[in-house]
Amino acid sequence: AVAEDVRSRPDPTLKALAASPSSAMLDNFVSPLLAARSLLNGWAATLTRHATQVESDLTDLGAQRASWQATRTEARRTSAPSAVLGRVDSTLSAVGAAEATLKTRRAHVLLLQDRVSQETESVESLLGRIAAAREASDRQLLSRDSPPIWQAVRNLAALGEVPARVRQWVDEDAVTMRRFGQTHGAQIILHVLVWISLSVGFYLVRRQVPAKVDADPSLAEASRLFRYPFAMALLLALFLSPWFYGALPRPVRTIVFLIGVFPVLRVYTLLAPRSLQPSFVALTVFFAIERLDDVAEVVPLFNQLVFLAEMLVAVTLVVALLISYRRQTDQSPVHLARAVALLMLAAMACGFLLGAVGYTRLGRLIGSGALSVGYYAMLLQALLRVTLALLAYALRVGPLTYLRLVQRNRLLIERRLGRTLWWLSVLGWVLLVLGNLGLFWKAQSLTVALFA
Repeated sequence: AVAEDVRSRPDPTLKALAASPSSAMLDNFVSPLLAARSLLNGWAATLTRHATQVESDLTDLGAQRASWQATRTEARRTSAPSAVLGRVDSTLSAVGAAEATLKTRRAHVLLLQDRVSQETESVESLLGRIAAAREASDRQLLSRDSPPIWQAVRNLAALGEVPARVRQWVDEDAVTMRRFGQTHGAQIILHVLVWISLSVGFYLVRRQVPAKVDADPSLAEASRLFRYPFAMALLLALFLSPWFYGALPRPVRTIVFLIGVFPVLRVYTLLAPRSLQPSFVALTVFFAIERLDDVAEVVPLFNQLVFLAEMLVAVTLVVALLISYRRQTDQSPVHLARAVALLMLAAMACGFLLGAVGYTRLGRLIGSGALSVGYYAMLLQALLRVTLALLAYALRVGPLTYLRLVQRNRLLIERRLGRTLWWLSVLGWVLLVLGNLGLFWKAQSLTVALFA
């Protein structure tokens, strides 16, 4: 399945590279190749260990054969009994049979090593082509990649190829999903079992939380979250996806993000002020729509029109939200929301103007990037709130409450762990934003170069 997947990638990847795709689109091609390379490298290391062991065993058997041959020569010279000679001959035959088996195994291992080496070479070659295309894409970021919209609309006939290209894109995604299921079937089952186990555990804990809230009001937020154990469990289980699968292919990653929309919204409808809930819903909906933008990139004019439509609707919606904020009486959370909305409005308006004059790639980087930045902050904040709720509850029940360290320093432990989790969420937010903007690999290479 891995070989079939690797061999299916060059044609569509090279065809896409010819159209000068964006950095984010290039990341979509890189992710499954990195996953395949990691798997192939692991197999290569395993086969190397097997080959080394076989060679060692053959060396040992060669030494034993030489020893027994010398024994047979000496036995014949001294006219040893026939039973002794028969035992020596049978031992030499067994050594010869073992050597033949090991040589067959060595040939099989060498054949497998050659196959893995060929697939690895194909992956490395394709990654090299993508890296070259990424450098070219970065150089072209500030150059016009499409005609201004008032000129582009004169060539609306180009939209006629959209249905065929979209069907081809969907078919390729279906093949990718099928192969992902073939190569990660066991991990998918284990992932589902983890979600079910977390759901059952949170459901059982939910019955105990109200009694704890009466004794400790600081558990009030945890009590509200535990009313929806399945959403909490789903959010945590989706967060563990990289540990189950490594680098996710683009369609799988899109599905994971779309599924994650539901628990994120559930958390915010419980914890966010009522005045800000429409903002979170709108941001989530736009993020979900933006996950489908990769399909639009198959035809440049279609990509440009879809992007401009998205930005226009987003700008309209943000303006409506800003007007609604002026009517809110509870100003404490609204001031920050208004500042964030103004920044997003400026970014999306700038993205719309750039896309309209032909700088679609740069406009998408700014406009769509603003949406993703906001949603990723929202996602990680939801995950942080759920984790802190679990931490607060865990520090107030057994077995942790039996520890003298927890009994004496519970609030200090909770505060310091909370601060650590907050910084980890900030780091995760930075990594997600860099990945969405197509800058993750460049940032990684710069970091490695800085500390090398």
